[in-house]
Amino acid sequence: MKSKEGQPGATLIGIYRLCLGFYPADFRAQFAEEMTAVFTQATMSAREEGRWALARVCLREGGDLPYNLAREHWHSLTKGELAMTTIYRKPEWFFYPSWIVLTTLSFYVAFALMWVIIFQVEKVVGGTIMINGRSHITEDYLAMIVFVPLLGLVSGLLQYPLLRRYLPRMGWWIGATPLGWLLATGIILFLTAILTMNAIWFSFWIIPSLIGGSVGFAQWLVLRQRVSRAGWWIPASIVGWLAVRLAAGETLVGLLDIIYLTILPALATAVTFGLLIRQTMSPESTAA
Repeated sequence: MKSKEGQPGATLIGIYRLCLGFYPADFRAQFAEEMTAVFTQATMSAREEGRWALARVCLREGGDLPYNLAREHWHSLTKGELAMTTIYRKPEWFFYPSWIVLTTLSFYVAFALMWVIIFQVEKVVGGTIMINGRSHITEDYLAMIVFVPLLGLVSGLLQYPLLRRYLPRMGWWIGATPLGWLLATGIILFLTAILTMNAIWFSFWIIPSLIGGSVGFAQWLVLRQRVSRAGWWIPASIVGWLAVRLAAGETLVGLLDIIYLTILPALATAVTFGLLIRQTMSPESTAA
């Protein structure tokens, strides 16, 4: 098409084709056509929403490009299998236990790393630390400050290799997950500071909802570009965290309670992910 309206899209697709030329030859032969079709569909949809939507598509692709190039050239040099074996694929049965195991494992890995960091800090500052003129027990003060970002980062890192088997360009997941945890922590601390409320009611309903909603929202920002009806991810995450409270009760102290904490949110999101993939791959949906 020669219209002015079509020129920006054609130019972007041309640039995208040039970028594909930097991939290894065997990768281009297998995936270049399919990747170009997906990018073309994404730009066409974005143009209907406006310039900012089109800019987001370009930023997303540009942000993923360096990592993807490095990954595929590494696989080519080491003669490994191509990393991107599919663009979209329905989850097999083993996806669900794998997702639950990896999500659960992230809690324990983050917890172990937290203590390693705290022990190193205590070697420098001692068992107490002065903050704003007040003395605090170092491990008590640092526990959540260290654990929350670690949990988000480890979760993102462990979940990413599994997700990339089924969806393209999921590298942003690694950053979105800790962002969601930090957002939840910030909101909870803010509400605790400015509001007076029943502590049991607040911890029973509000805190799980904020954790599930914030983490789900941050991850939704990544999923919404890849799957249809990704908005269901947020309520699924909230339901998973509320299920922890309903199963464990007012306190999370026993071994069974910790199992609820690690498994129930993972179970809710695993099922939701499978449903979203199937919806995206249904005949009436387009993969974008």
